[in-house]
Amino acid sequence: MLLPRPDAIPHLSDTCSPPVVLGTAVLTTAAVHGAGPDALIEMIDRLDAGPIAQLYDTSIAYQLAFRRAEALGLQDDALAASQLYRIRREGQRPTDIRLLALMAPGDLMVNTPLDFITNHVDVRLDLLFLLPDETLPAIIPDHDIMFMAASEADPAALARMRRLFDLWPRPVLNNPRFLPVLARDKLAELLADVPLRAPLIFRWLRKYRRRLGARRVWPRTAPPAAAAGARAWWG
Repeated sequence: MLLPRPDAIPHLSDTCSPPVVLGTAVLTTAAVHGAGPDALIEMIDRLDAGPIAQLYDTSIAYQLAFRRAEALGLQDDALAASQLYRIRREGQRPTDIRLLALMAPGDLMVNTPLDFITNHVDVRLDLLFLLPDETLPAIIPDHDIMFMAASEADPAALARMRRLFDLWPRPVLNNPRFLPVLARDKLAELLADVPLRAPLIFRWLRKYRRRLGARRVWPRTAPPAAAAGARAWWG
């Protein structure tokens, strides 16, 4: 089995201009305030940012409409055309901070949605996607800081992220070495002896649900002893 070729560090350019998109924060905020799928698509069309940017934003709009399979298909098409995107900003004045987010493909839960913050401060946000079967682009926008935005990664992606963290030519936030212990169930396990008031968390495997069948044994939250006894009970 051939190992993937290590990513070369891209050249940083002041003239690199990725497709401009509305992004997660703007579209999610509109949806929360009552905009349906058709209204979101109209917002995207009004931006008139080109077909690649429209694909990317439409994939977000479809996720917000609970059309996940279609959304991820559109995202695949968008990322095949461009691994780089720039979140649209009001006005064209120079920014104090140029922020690059290293992103992973997937649904809205996979990456930290930085644009919920950066849209309200003087920050330019560019998104760079780390794809499983692709190296990084040869040229990317120059920036002041890179943020590792992916909240989960398989072993291969994690190894790439760790190497990039060590070699990146600009300061990097969010060391990916800590990512494995930040999984929801793992973090709860590590904090079990810390005097915190927090809900009990354990991983609910598909086999447990299949064995339940049509029976409704538990309400929406499991009983306190569930985490300790689930593996023994279900095998």
